[in-house]
Amino acid sequence: MSKFLFEAIIHDDPSIEINYSHADKIITGKIGDRLIEIPYLGKIDKIRQSNLQDAVANISVHECGHAVSYMLYTGFVPLQLKSKVASSYAAGFTFPHQIHDTKESIVDRIKIYLAGGIAEEIIFGEKNASIGRSHDREQATTLAIDYIRKYGFEENFQATYNLEDYPHRMQQHITDERIENLMQELARKTREDLILHFDLLKNMSKTLSEKGSLQPKEIYDIAIKHQLQVSLKEEGYLHIAGYHHLLNT
Repeated sequence: MSKFLFEAIIHDDPSIEINYSHADKIITGKIGDRLIEIPYLGKIDKIRQSNLQDAVANISVHECGHAVSYMLYTGFVPLQLKSKVASSYAAGFTFPHQIHDTKESIVDRIKIYLAGGIAEEIIFGEKNASIGRSHDREQATTLAIDYIRKYGFEENFQATYNLEDYPHRMQQHITDERIENLMQELARKTREDLILHFDLLKNMSKTLSEKGSLQPKEIYDIAIKHQLQVSLKEEGYLHIAGYHHLLNT
């Protein structure tokens, strides 16, 4: 900083613009119409370098947990995976295709949401699983609540338990135990499926960690290499049961 001030003073320049490039590790100063560059590796950079690989590895496993489950339950390849992001936690899985809600697809979506955190437990051990699962579990719980309270997909609870109008309001606590049991059942199933495809999960996670991002064709190639049959579909493609075929058979 003192070098830039000195240069400005001796050349009688009224303004200084200073920037720092993390990628190039260079401080750049624009003084008048002159540009000065100073190589600099500061404390922040050293901390970033020492921790970056660990953060990226964590996010990579989390995101690949979602991705592997997504391919298992939909048959589609995610449109993109990223692990080199600003936050040290994953921001929650975004479904790249439209999914027609059915009894089965809601269950599958819950498992996909749960898969990120469960993948961390499988690869890193339960004690090292991060809190990046928070948003995912909120979404999974909301779906489980609607599955039972709203849509009547649980045969023992056919009334709608989430009505808000007081004269029609049901006692929601009655369904709480079943919702918790459903979440536990699906968490166990998700874990079993990820362990069954452990090699795919581990290989994809390592590749994502090394590259920072994966495009659909790259994900597809890894899946095929591990004998998982998947297809590439454009963004917004509708995943829906074959109703026409079922109707006409």
